[in-house]
Amino acid sequence: MHEPGVDFLDGYRSTDLSPPRAAPSPITERQVNAAQQAWRDGLVSVAQAHARGEVADCFKFRNKIGKHIAIEALRTYLRRKDAKVKDLMHFARINRVQAVMAPYVDVLLTAKG
Repeated sequence: MHEPGVDFLDGYRSTDLSPPRAAPSPITERQVNAAQQAWRDGLVSVAQAHARGEVADCFKFRNKIGKHIAIEALRTYLRRKDAKVKDLMHFARINRVQAVMAPYVDVLLTAKG
């Protein structure tokens, strides 16, 4: 029968069975709270947080969040005045969803026409 803390190779009994400690986070709780407050106050928007990458992420996780949410994120991005399809497809290529996203972009751009 197996005894906790006994190595079967040489019979060495370890004294410390606690899990290893995680490295401290470089982000402090104060920074997290400040970022959350800025989000609630409307000082930070999705537009400032790399909207193109967010749209590509939505398509990457479309099976978990729902395809309709990914399409709505794309539609919202394409309505923006500063929308750049080339940059959007760059992030889609990084997330390996370019082939999935391209038909939706084409349809929405054609409808926007």
